[in-house]
Amino acid sequence: MKQHKILVIDDEKEICSLLKSYFEDEGYAVHCSYDGEEGLKQVKSFDPSIILLDIRMPGMSGLEVLKKIKELTSAPVLCVSAMVDNEMVAECLKNGAFAYILKPVDLKGLNESIQTALKEQP
Repeated sequence: MKQHKILVIDDEKEICSLLKSYFEDEGYAVHCSYDGEEGLKQVKSFDPSIILLDIRMPGMSGLEVLKKIKELTSAPVLCVSAMVDNEMVAECLKNGAFAYILKPVDLKGLNESIQTALKEQP
């Protein structure tokens, strides 16, 4: 069975560390990037199966990163944010996000969302 690869793009290192630890224990290969620019480089070099993208980051916004990711890969992107902002949710979905997930994340629920997104990939 193919090992799926998750790219986490989030400026909060503690969140990245938590997600990396949890999903590696679940059998995924996980890479973390702490800003949008580095995340875009990782999209090219790591070739992730799925991407978890924080929306609020310094520098390049998550929405900008999402638009650029969709130019580079067809991998599903799950946007993650502590913001409850209906306009942002709509923008993310309009720009190709598979889902918009609120922080704090329920890891089991996030894993289920990832599995659903991966099943829908061609």
